[in-house]
Amino acid sequence: PEADNKRLLPAYDIEEVTTVDPQTGEVDSLGVRCKITGIIHGFNRRTDGYEVSLQDSTGGIGLFEFSNVSGYTPEEGDQITVRGEIDQFNGLAQLRPDSIRVVSENNELYDPVVTETLSEDTEAVLTTLEGYTIIDTSQWGGSSAFNVDITNGTDTFIIRIDEAAPLINQ
Repeated sequence: PEADNKRLLPAYDIEEVTTVDPQTGEVDSLGVRCKITGIIHGFNRRTDGYEVSLQDSTGGIGLFEFSNVSGYTPEEGDQITVRGEIDQFNGLAQLRPDSIRVVSENNELYDPVVTETLSEDTEAVLTTLEGYTIIDTSQWGGSSAFNVDITNGTDTFIIRIDEAAPLINQ
């Protein structure tokens, strides 16, 4: 790993590594080693390691690892440079870090993308859905994670509300 960290890696914008092959559903850059700089959005969903969204001006990608890397603890608004490998889990593109360097802290977050549909383009991106309603409001609530069915009148989606999300009690 020490020799690997000294090797030069190409730097990419997130949109360059998250395109999907329409035939296979796999991320085109699966297994590519690279360097990505972005801002942490949201909270880390793992007590050990990382499960958090990294976003730049071109898109978002999940940052995932089972253990801590480089002694870094994710904080929303941190701009970081991550060296690692593009991976995929359950259809979601992920960046598996080998090293993480904090560039700056307390950065402004990117504005939410306003959308009426969810797609690969909105994966790991702060998004505002418009034109949707909750099908059964009794699904909402509790002190632990829960699912809510929403619809735009044609399509139905399941939204997962994590127990660490600020809106769990709203």
